[in-house]
Amino acid sequence: MISVVIPTIGEKILHKVISRLLQGTTMPNEIVLVFPEEYKKKASEYYNYKNTKIVISMVKGQVAQRILGFKIARYKYVLQLDSDILVNKKTLSLLIEQFKDNKNMCLSPKIINKDFLQGKNYNNYKKKYAGKITLWGSSIWYGKNNQPENNIEVEWLQGGCVLHLNKNLILENYYPYKGKAYGEDVIQSCILKKEKKIRLIYSPKVKVIEITDSQNIHNFNFRGVMEFIRNNYLSKKKIIRINNGSYSMFYIWFILFTIKRIIVFIVRK
Repeated sequence: MISVVIPTIGEKILHKVISRLLQGTTMPNEIVLVFPEEYKKKASEYYNYKNTKIVISMVKGQVAQRILGFKIARYKYVLQLDSDILVNKKTLSLLIEQFKDNKNMCLSPKIINKDFLQGKNYNNYKKKYAGKITLWGSSIWYGKNNQPENNIEVEWLQGGCVLHLNKNLILENYYPYKGKAYGEDVIQSCILKKEKKIRLIYSPKVKVIEITDSQNIHNFNFRGVMEFIRNNYLSKKKIIRINNGSYSMFYIWFILFTIKRIIVFIVRK
């Protein structure tokens, strides 16, 4: 009934991620682990897990690997899952139950991580625009203190854990850029919502845990900062195109964003 697709490079936490999936009340019919070719030796550690299929991608990249897994997934429901997300015993069951016969949606649970637990107080602007995409392509999410009580339709979903119907999957690489995939979940959301007419539903009563800390821009070297700026430019420009946003507002935002990141880098060093 359900395939789980995990793009990975063989992170240590992956063993626990798989074990938690296999201990659930709804066990995946297949867990598709997609490794890039240069990490194929790591893949040998995972062959003995039940219902687990190893796939080697000739292209390294979270989106490219995930899409290869999507193409292989065989079952009605497909869960895209990051390699650092731990599901709870009933996560899959609760997500599938909410689909009912609605074939025109995808569903994401609440992802609890370090940033979420810090409980930063959002200003009125962020509270107002939570779950939405701005005209200049920025995406805003819910904080600890402004969570909706029930399911809510949103403009984008966090990509760490999303349940799809197989028939609605995106099978083209929408993020062909080199380096870390910044904003790929927003691009995916825009394609699903605008082009495929899929409703994006956030389900805050279903919870999963993200183990890995968010990557801190302050720890990047200069090359890393430039890659961060470049990929934000490329991804947000694509978001603007798909979402009919404002290019003029985007360019103003991008100039200010770039100046800020370079100044922060210089000051930190």
